[in-house]
Amino acid sequence: IKKYHISIKACAEKESFYLTDVTDFDWDKAVAFEFPADLKEFEEMAGIKINFNYNLSEGIIFINRGKIVFKDIIEKNPEVPSSISYELNNKHLSVFEKNTLVYVEKYDDVFYVVKKQNE
Repeated sequence: IKKYHISIKACAEKESFYLTDVTDFDWDKAVAFEFPADLKEFEEMAGIKINFNYNLSEGIIFINRGKIVFKDIIEKNPEVPSSISYELNNKHLSVFEKNTLVYVEKYDDVFYVVKKQNE
């Protein structure tokens, strides 16, 4: 996970990139989420059964051929916010495909938000 975080932070200087540029494993899609995402919608977007407790947490899962191959999940704590978060829809979810162009906005040299390029 630390390598993934370092790679995302390093991309803050780039105009845009693909999440495949910062991952060293095969994946078909990634789903970013935060509590209180609806379980049914989460499973529909991911295309898999969610078999981990995502309550009171936020993060991203990478899926390959119907299986989770990487999870970056952090328990939500207002006093210690995650250093990397994702721009989500109004249902607290967002899907990233391999060809989804993204960019990173950096705030106060501490917080990084991954956003889709054309949204």
